[in-house]
Amino acid sequence: MESLGSNITRVGSYNQRLVLSQVRRARETSRVELAQATGLSTQTVGNIVRKLLLEGLLEVCGTEMQATGKPRELLRLRAAGAHAFGVHLDPALLTVVAVDLEGSIQCEKSFGLDGDEKPERVMEMAAQAICRMSTSKELAGRRLGIGLAVPGPVDMGRGEILSPPHLPRWEGVPIVGLLKELTGMPVWMAKDVMAAVTALRWLDADLGDDLVLVYIGTGIGLGLVSGGSIVKGFSGNAGQVGHIVVDTSADVSVCECGQVGCVAQVLAPSALAGRAVAAGINVDPAHISLTAALKELVDVAQSGDARALSLMDSALTGLSQLLRIAVDFIDADHVAFTGPLWPQYRRAMEVLGRELHDIRAAAGAVHVVETELDRHEGAGIISGALGAGIMVLDQELSPHPENLFIQL
Repeated sequence: MESLGSNITRVGSYNQRLVLSQVRRARETSRVELAQATGLSTQTVGNIVRKLLLEGLLEVCGTEMQATGKPRELLRLRAAGAHAFGVHLDPALLTVVAVDLEGSIQCEKSFGLDGDEKPERVMEMAAQAICRMSTSKELAGRRLGIGLAVPGPVDMGRGEILSPPHLPRWEGVPIVGLLKELTGMPVWMAKDVMAAVTALRWLDADLGDDLVLVYIGTGIGLGLVSGGSIVKGFSGNAGQVGHIVVDTSADVSVCECGQVGCVAQVLAPSALAGRAVAAGINVDPAHISLTAALKELVDVAQSGDARALSLMDSALTGLSQLLRIAVDFIDADHVAFTGPLWPQYRRAMEVLGRELHDIRAAAGAVHVVETELDRHEGAGIISGALGAGIMVLDQELSPHPENLFIQL
């Protein structure tokens, strides 16, 4: 596409988002401080703030005394002024949330899945949950839309999941179109790890501008932030790491990709449970949930079982190698972890007395790499859904310079 320039409407929308974003980051701020932070004129800021107050997206929260002159009004986001919905599809769980303008969850509903449900039925479940949430008194503001977080890879143009290894019935199903039709709302789709990293960037600016997020669900994916921007890639599938080789000495067969020792074979939760069953450990995810299987495997390791200890040690070694590759590749200074199954890997680290020191070996020679193991503990099971909801807030309310341009 060819960029042709901008116009007054697009610039006005961008400036409005710029002010909203600055208020969100500052928590409380004044018009004078907004003008200083954004570079906009005092008059422009005043006009934007007036409009946002009328729309119910900002509110006055107090005054600030000055040495001279009248007190300044302090502004903050009006959390109830708008909301978005987030839907996270995992092979074992469907989670739906509603988030307010600050990204706080107001409503939440989860449904267990066995992987054999028809996609149309699952989207109906999500739509019905959204409909019920919409009638809640906590959600009086305007609806911005729905974010849909799914396992990758994805076809963003068609709104479909591509060859999902644990969701075979979903291949080629236009799930974005289905959810739009069922709810009448706009729908944005992204990989679950992309949604999760969006949530972390929105909620926790202290994580820095160069970040690797490890998302552990049924599989493992990476969310990458470089120079303050989320790395999405050409097709929106950045962070697909299943076939990166991390341990050629692992006792596994040749992968479908023709390699030995891939992430998908060595340390992905589904593969780890399969390796445990092959080793004679009774944790078959065909009979219990994958979460229960991983918990049982760590429990067996904690009891001193040599087979379980060896498997978990192999997985953590592979995780360290994956992180070294990712950290070196984008020169990251922060690593964070989330996802519904991350707590079991964290427990395994404690059982084995392991730390992920290896990731400091290369990048750490130049600068410190902070590893945030427990910063978001407890948010794992909803991080995909929360991220999906925040993805809508980010799309609709954050200033994205690329949106300034008219393109053909």
